[in-house]
Amino acid sequence: MVYFLCCSLVVLYLQGMPWMAFIKIFRLLLWLFVPILLFHGLFTPGLYVQSPIALPLTIEGLSRGLYLSLHIALIFFAAMLLYRSLTMAEWYSCLNRLPKANVLQPYFLLIPQLRKRLYAILSEQKQSWRVLEQRWLHLPDMLVLSIQDMLHAGEEEAEALWYNWDTRLASMHAEPIVLWAVKDIGYAVLLLLGWGFLWMN
Repeated sequence: MVYFLCCSLVVLYLQGMPWMAFIKIFRLLLWLFVPILLFHGLFTPGLYVQSPIALPLTIEGLSRGLYLSLHIALIFFAAMLLYRSLTMAEWYSCLNRLPKANVLQPYFLLIPQLRKRLYAILSEQKQSWRVLEQRWLHLPDMLVLSIQDMLHAGEEEAEALWYNWDTRLASMHAEPIVLWAVKDIGYAVLLLLGWGFLWMN
C-alpha cells in the first residue's frame, strides 16, 4: 500500500503538481489522521506504549489507525491522479457512456462554475475572519455564514444554468480519451519498473 501511495505521489509530481501543494494537502489530511490514530489507540485493547507518549495508547490501536490513514491517503491521491489525468471533455465522454447519463448532466455542468464561486467565497470569508479580534469566538458564526453563502451561490448557478442550458450544453462537447499519449508511456514504464523492484524484493 505504501508502494502504491509513493507511485501516486511520484506520478502527480511528474504531472506538474508543485511540492507546496503536497505540503498543504498533508497538513489538511492531518486533521483527519490525528483523530483516527487517537481514537484507535485509546479504544483498541492491546499492549500499551510505554514511552515517550504519556497517553494510554496501544500498539495495536496505533497500527490499525496508521493502516486506515494510509488507506485514506491512497484513495485521496489516487482519485486526484485520476481527476488530473483526464480533461473535462474526456470526463464528459465517460459520462455519456453511462446508462441514464442525462440525469447527471446538470450536476456535471455545475461543477466548474461552483468551484470558482466556492473558492472565492471561502477566500473572502477567511480574510474577513483573520482581521477579527478574538476570531476563534466568531468561528461558528463565520462557518454558518459560509454555508449560507455557498447555498445561495449554488441556487444562483443553478438558475443561470437553467436559463443558459443550450449554451452551456453546446460548450461541453465530448472528446475521445487518448489512452497512450507520450507522457502516459513514461508513466507505464515507471509503473512496470516499480512492479519489477517490488517482486524482486
